[in-house]
Amino acid sequence: MAARNSGRLFHSAHSPCLPDQWRDIIAFSKTSAVEADISFIPYFGYTAGVLTVLSFMPQLARAWKTQRVRDLSTGMFVLLITSAALWLAYGVLIDDWPVILTNAGVVLLNCGILAAKIRFRHNA
Repeated sequence: MAARNSGRLFHSAHSPCLPDQWRDIIAFSKTSAVEADISFIPYFGYTAGVLTVLSFMPQLARAWKTQRVRDLSTGMFVLLITSAALWLAYGVLIDDWPVILTNAGVVLLNCGILAAKIRFRHNA
């Protein structure tokens, strides 16, 4: 199956006239390096998200273990939870899983820290 393009004769990658090896080469050549690299972009988001969520875990563990939360700012955690909840909603609206998962984790962990702050607020 041949087609004309700008006056030149060429075979499409789906042409039954071409051997399988040539079809594979033509199909592969149509995928640029940029297109191939784009498939890795979400993994940067997932990696950043995991590291962001993990960064709150030591504070959460320490707050519940020591029950000393006097120096933790309630306002900061309220703002972190609010901003992460807004980012979570944004991620849902644009269907961006790295944003959704990261901010769901951030909301949960910061709620845990805020809960420790409220529960142990009278401890010295």
